[in-house]
Amino acid sequence: MSAKQSVTLNDVAREANVSVATVSRVLNRKARADALTQEKVFKAVKKLGYDDSAIARKISEKAPSSWGELKTELLLCPMPEQKNLLQLDFMAEILRGIQNYFNRHRNVTMNISTWEPDDRSEDNRPLLRRLNSVGGIILMGSPDEKLMSFLRRNAIRYVLLPNELPNESANSISSDDFSGGFRAAEYLIQKGFRKIGFLCGSSLALSHTMRKYGAMASTVEHLGIEAFEARTAHSSDNADIERCFIDWLESGTCPPALVTSHAAVAEVICRVLEARGMTCPRDLSLITFDSEVRLYSGVRISYFRTFPRELGRRGAQQLYQLMTASHPGDKVCKTLIPLEFQEGNSVRTLEENR
Repeated sequence: MSAKQSVTLNDVAREANVSVATVSRVLNRKARADALTQEKVFKAVKKLGYDDSAIARKISEKAPSSWGELKTELLLCPMPEQKNLLQLDFMAEILRGIQNYFNRHRNVTMNISTWEPDDRSEDNRPLLRRLNSVGGIILMGSPDEKLMSFLRRNAIRYVLLPNELPNESANSISSDDFSGGFRAAEYLIQKGFRKIGFLCGSSLALSHTMRKYGAMASTVEHLGIEAFEARTAHSSDNADIERCFIDWLESGTCPPALVTSHAAVAEVICRVLEARGMTCPRDLSLITFDSEVRLYSGVRISYFRTFPRELGRRGAQQLYQLMTASHPGDKVCKTLIPLEFQEGNSVRTLEENR
């Protein structure tokens, strides 16, 4: 069913088996619903093609352009090993979500720029001058303390997308990574595994760390701390991930079931296994995050799907509200978008583990 067929909130509520009020609360973030309820609603929205932004779009089209031109900045903050954030599929999808929302508001202009690392900090001086003249900023990636101090000192409105700063109390839109990690380990435990591992691509990405903490919390709750082991690569570069996994594999302590921080890690693991005459899931069961990984052998890695385009749309919406509010106030809004589990055939069954 497409959005053109006038799908209503009642249709979504029936499909998700929840009340209309619950659907409204989930879509408008008026109150926090549990992760399972949110997942059911978003699945129904996707299946039916319901456009949850239609009302907001109609309002914006009717509203006069009383604010004049609103200048925004999309500031990319890559990690040291990353050359261009927008070459990553996840970040490119976030950008599309941002553009989709801002394109509905004819008075919004957006410039895209990159925050340079400390050893090239002189390149940031013209950028800092421009940031003082914009209405708001969307920060993507891993901004450093120098940049955050500048924004706070100059009272510049901004939204973190996602929030990669563990101690930053700021407006942000992120995936519910902790819950995803918890559910991933729980799934493996239900399949009969009694030792769970986590391979993390980088300690600098808070989303990766939160997934690890979630997997650890689930394992400890069900099996005890001795049943969990984790390794973290030196960086998110594939070569560093490969070295980390090979060291773990050769140590003889690598658990038979692993959760990986993101899809690229699962791909690296499968290449290493293939080079050694090993396969997934026969020799190693895997669950990952973000996007699908299909192997030539026909194996589909089970994963927790994220929604980067929705993340971008909501981030742009939040910034627009901050820029047009007469009195934004001091209240911080942190939104978590639930992950959706996509089951593949990369995990050994309960019978195979007995």
